[in-house]
Amino acid sequence: MLSFNKILFIIIVAISFTGCLEHRIIFDFTKDVNQNFFKQMPGIGDTTFTKFPVTKRATTAEVYVSSFRERFIENDNLLEYTELNDASKIPAADYWSVNGYSQDLFLIKYEFTYITTTKKGKQIETPTEGVVFFSLKHNGKGYTKSMKQVILN
Repeated sequence: MLSFNKILFIIIVAISFTGCLEHRIIFDFTKDVNQNFFKQMPGIGDTTFTKFPVTKRATTAEVYVSSFRERFIENDNLLEYTELNDASKIPAADYWSVNGYSQDLFLIKYEFTYITTTKKGKQIETPTEGVVFFSLKHNGKGYTKSMKQVILN
């Protein structure tokens, strides 16, 4: 008969191993990134900015994109497996191809205006910059594996 401590240990180990499994996120960049993708972003979508109404939405946005891929590089007499920016000047070991992960990082910077009300009831329009950061990670077969999004204001 197993004691309570042994059963508890087996349950904890089993739960720990499930965290090591690959989790599939069904995400298609061309299908899921549309006008609904940006609706919850203050100044772009139909949402307020920390409970204050947005009076002027963003009309322009600066988009910065950076891409990384897993590659082999020669470091002295060794092959190193690393993640390099696509614009990197470090030469990759072309004779050893890798079908690894790649990642695209996006940074969207825009400006919008919102209204605050003082204690005396005076409304003040406040311009502010919004920044949205999100990354897309792809597996070696070209499928998007995961997406993370952060809104910074």
